[in-house]
Amino acid sequence: MTLASAGTSPTAPSSPSTGAGATSTLTTTVATCCPDVTTFADFGELFGWDERTNEAPSDAEKYWVPPTKSRSKPGSRTTRDGSNWISIGVDKKDRVKLTFQGGAGPGCIRNTKFESDDPGIVKVLNSSVAASDDTVVLQGVARGEVTIVAECNGKVLGWLHVACYPVKKIKVAVRRIHSKHSESDVRTEGIAAEEEALLAGATAASAAAARVAAMRKARARGRGGYKSTNVPTAKLRAYFRKTYKAAVVDLRFFRLPARSVAFDTNAPTGLNILPAGAASVDYSEMDAIIAAAGDAKYDYNLFLVDNAIYSRGRLFGIARNIPSKWAFVFVNITGRDELITPERTAAHEIGHCMGMRHPHSDTACTAPAHLKGESGGTARDRRNLMTSSTNQLSNLADNTLRLYQWEIIQ
Repeated sequence: MTLASAGTSPTAPSSPSTGAGATSTLTTTVATCCPDVTTFADFGELFGWDERTNEAPSDAEKYWVPPTKSRSKPGSRTTRDGSNWISIGVDKKDRVKLTFQGGAGPGCIRNTKFESDDPGIVKVLNSSVAASDDTVVLQGVARGEVTIVAECNGKVLGWLHVACYPVKKIKVAVRRIHSKHSESDVRTEGIAAEEEALLAGATAASAAAARVAAMRKARARGRGGYKSTNVPTAKLRAYFRKTYKAAVVDLRFFRLPARSVAFDTNAPTGLNILPAGAASVDYSEMDAIIAAAGDAKYDYNLFLVDNAIYSRGRLFGIARNIPSKWAFVFVNITGRDELITPERTAAHEIGHCMGMRHPHSDTACTAPAHLKGESGGTARDRRNLMTSSTNQLSNLADNTLRLYQWEIIQ
């Protein structure tokens, strides 16, 4: 190459030619390589993630094992191939993180395209990415289910399933229930005072007067009554939001004034649910609370009540039925395990009100077979919100909801 002299312009290189005056353009080489496989991971933003519904029975049945095997989109979205589910709201966006194996240089990764098999339900807003750990952005359009497929030069690399729901608005009323004095306890105290006076040699008239005076004093100090423990609305709201976002739910809490209710009609003192010797749950005192303090204009009512009487161990809460509008949380349970906080109990019981059942013990539960029941005494889905007893839980993050539960709520 000849350098131009000082003060002159460089001479432009001549164009390659195949004939007089012909020119050619320089072209950029497009990479034709492809990664071997693409997997999808929860980015933890707005809605739900379910890695268990399609859990593969063995490593060999995971769609990415080995990475080099040939694969095609499954005929059923619940095929147990290790693929994941994400939920998303209609007119909402969320992101999913991507990982690539094999041939994973930038040029190869850019060749990978992401497409929805029904853009009328969920759209992919960026059809390609530049590197592993980048995210693909999804937008919900209408209620339904789709599969997002990763392809490169006609080769299927992986897939993700998406459930799209309209945002469901739910109103929950929260009310603390105090116990009014119990006339049966008042009478018991009066009779005890009368008998004590008679034993001390008092006349019948004096003993009767002692009974009346004792009953008056008992009423004055609220004998048999008590105030129940509160749970701050902020704690309930935070726990419910992180849990029920998976089902695309907008939960609103309405704190109603505390109410004193004369529900305590049976011995012993407290909210009798299963007293010693009882064969089945007694709903009469709970029904008294519902009748006196329930408000049916809300979707669900959550009552905070102390001193639950339950003879078969500790009971942290109960729903009146499945489904139901009424749920109870017993806040002052002695020895409450840190895994079962009052706010978790509240979310669990409202789950029953929505129609969800225990996956570990309820034969009517609609969970997939591999998530239902127990294995060796341990729940097959230990991290599920609807798994109940302490020994079934694994940590404080046990608030997951699965695809079948999203569908129940919606």
